[in-house]
Amino acid sequence: RRTIGGTSPYPPAFASVPSQAPVVRSPIGVAPPFYPDYCIIYADINTFGFPLLLSAATLMRPKRWHILLLGSFAVSVAQQTYVGGDTVPLSRFVIPTSLGLLVLAGEGIHRATSLFMLSRTHVRGTIVRAALVLLGIVAINARFWDEALLMAKALDVPTHLTSVRYVHAVNKIADANASVAVVAAGAFPYFSRRQCFDEFGRCDPHIARLRADPRFPRAGHNKMDLVYTVSTYRPDIVLHAVDTVHPEFFRYYRPIAVEVDGTEMAFCVRKGSPKVHGGRPVDWRTLADHLNADVR
Repeated sequence: RRTIGGTSPYPPAFASVPSQAPVVRSPIGVAPPFYPDYCIIYADINTFGFPLLLSAATLMRPKRWHILLLGSFAVSVAQQTYVGGDTVPLSRFVIPTSLGLLVLAGEGIHRATSLFMLSRTHVRGTIVRAALVLLGIVAINARFWDEALLMAKALDVPTHLTSVRYVHAVNKIADANASVAVVAAGAFPYFSRRQCFDEFGRCDPHIARLRADPRFPRAGHNKMDLVYTVSTYRPDIVLHAVDTVHPEFFRYYRPIAVEVDGTEMAFCVRKGSPKVHGGRPVDWRTLADHLNADVR
């Protein structure tokens, strides 16, 4: 949870989670936990277990491209599991290399049917191949059928709804050229079409060279310097986080609330910015309560 106040050198977005896991040094500058993320391991096996089993047939007389594709998938799963990288499994690290795994699964189906059937063109072989392909599709999507059939809300729908509310809230009080600093640098920049600055600084050399906070094991989500971000890029609006440790933040920003569809969205705006107009002034405690509610 994000809190108001604290003595951590990191902004309060990091300040309230206790350090529980021993950490190890990493040559790539990340401080991963000393234990793997078993939730991610389970999700990967649950989704790609059957295609992985099919691709095992390619290990019989493997070609170099077989090893390359299988090795790429294994490395991406290991990176996501032991180092981290995203807030949910099966995301930006594993999904790209999973395409190679599906190619290997197809090759495995072909090899398996060719090995155990006398004729490669026999109707029976075609039926077996089609059945294995169908089973693979079902196995990959089994976790998501309720979402695909609209029987359940898709993952992160509440978070995306909050991001869209932020878009409407900012549009109510800010000019089109007002810039915004964000933590959740996905839905808001996409739908708002505004110039946005990532508070996690994934493309910023200063933040990239900071020491990772060991309480947050996921790479890309454990480095932050909000004072640096707002003083360097001078965004007109700051969403998702607040720094109550450094007086520079109070000096240049103030909290406001804007109502969207009966819900108040609270965030910070730069004092004296000619690109921001309106918004109901609130105190810092109210802003902190809104931030805590956003991440529950």
